[in-house]
Amino acid sequence: MIIKKTVLNYKELNKIVPVIDVMVQISKLNPSKKTYKDDVVKADEAFNKLGELQKEVVNSEDLQKAQGYINTAKAFDDRIIALANEGPDTFVKKVAELTLEYKAMDKNAQKLVEQAKMLSSYEKDNKAVIKVIQMIDALNPTNKDYTKKVLDARKAYNALDQVSQKRVTNYANLTAVEDVASLIGLIASLKPTSKTFYQDMKTARELYDALPAEKQQAIVNYDALVAAENEQGLAQSVVELINLTEVQDTDYLTKLMNARVAYDKLSSDQKKLVTNIKDLTTREKAVKPILSVMVQINELDPESPSFVSKVNSARKAYDKLSKDQKKIHR
Repeated sequence: MIIKKTVLNYKELNKIVPVIDVMVQISKLNPSKKTYKDDVVKADEAFNKLGELQKEVVNSEDLQKAQGYINTAKAFDDRIIALANEGPDTFVKKVAELTLEYKAMDKNAQKLVEQAKMLSSYEKDNKAVIKVIQMIDALNPTNKDYTKKVLDARKAYNALDQVSQKRVTNYANLTAVEDVASLIGLIASLKPTSKTFYQDMKTARELYDALPAEKQQAIVNYDALVAAENEQGLAQSVVELINLTEVQDTDYLTKLMNARVAYDKLSSDQKKLVTNIKDLTTREKAVKPILSVMVQINELDPESPSFVSKVNSARKAYDKLSKDQKKIHR
């Protein structure tokens, strides 16, 4: 009875076949296939030909979803392509926003985004840009390694390509502190034991004086420069005292003594800045026999039982002096 009825409804069967074909096409749609977009177009064309029978396609919503995936992906591709014309001030933000959107996108739509690799490339470059921006933002003059961090930020910035460099929105903050950081580093490196101490200190002073007032305030170790200059000043006064001993005049021995006393009062670091100390020690060594004779003569006591022998000893010591030494003694 059923078979007969089916045969009698043969014409209805012919109408249902196209509906079934469309349903099969829709059920086979797979976003992972390279032909997915073409398959959707074909299914959509077949669906539209059904006319009034479209309502019989029970999985028509899946076709609508497929079209939605394609439209979403296409719109997203257009936005990625538009990044090429994005201004440097907003590029980093836009890339970050698109990246988040892409990650939150329906997996089926994700598979259809043709410019995903381009976005990934932008994201990679974006990370480098963000890193430089963060390095610049983190710069703090009070940190001990401030100069190093400024140099690191400059190095990271220089490693970017020209397009990416334009996207470092706080670059002006880096250039604004490089001279300050360089001077802070120079002052921190001042060491009395360095052969270039005096020149480095002089350069530091010149650089500081050339800075505008607001930048001078940013030199957090300025006191160290002043301290170095003070030490150099004290040391220089001793250098000048030693220079006065170049001429062996009537005050020669007194001048040597003054230079020695002043030198001995210096701190260990200050003594390292006395560049002509060898001249003092050499001249002191040369007059040591003279000082010995002077002491022997000063200690002579006519009432002493050994007066005669001491006079003879002093005479012998004096006779051993050279002509120049005898002149100094006089």
